[in-house]
Amino acid sequence: SERATYGKLLGDTQIELDRCQKEIDRLEILCNKLIASKQLLQANKRLLHSILSPIHQLPLDLLGNIFEHVCYDQNHISGFNVPPPSNVPPLKLSRVCYRWRSLVSSMPILWSTFQFDEKQYTRRHNLLLLFLRRSHPCPI
Repeated sequence: SERATYGKLLGDTQIELDRCQKEIDRLEILCNKLIASKQLLQANKRLLHSILSPIHQLPLDLLGNIFEHVCYDQNHISGFNVPPPSNVPPLKLSRVCYRWRSLVSSMPILWSTFQFDEKQYTRRHNLLLLFLRRSHPCPI
């Protein structure tokens, strides 16, 4: 009878362990969902904070003038022979946000000044074509 009692205790203990494990699994799933929700809320908060920043209050024409100064600065002339191409001012500016990308893409003047080394033509062919396409109708 003692053996049967311990056997029942062992069975009850296993049942309780299984119940605890199911509860832990349920809580882990809930915790993962809460973490995902928190990350989404943090991303939304950053986006909203960015939208409310003072730079978004500038009119597009003024922002365009600032971009022209950045792209025409002699120290930052777009060059295809200096890696990486992500440092090319119009490309850098267009990666900030959708608004800036639209503005930079719509301003041919920003794409009309660049340095080009013909030795780099094969490596930077697509970049050169992008500049030529976006700089139209401005003189290069």
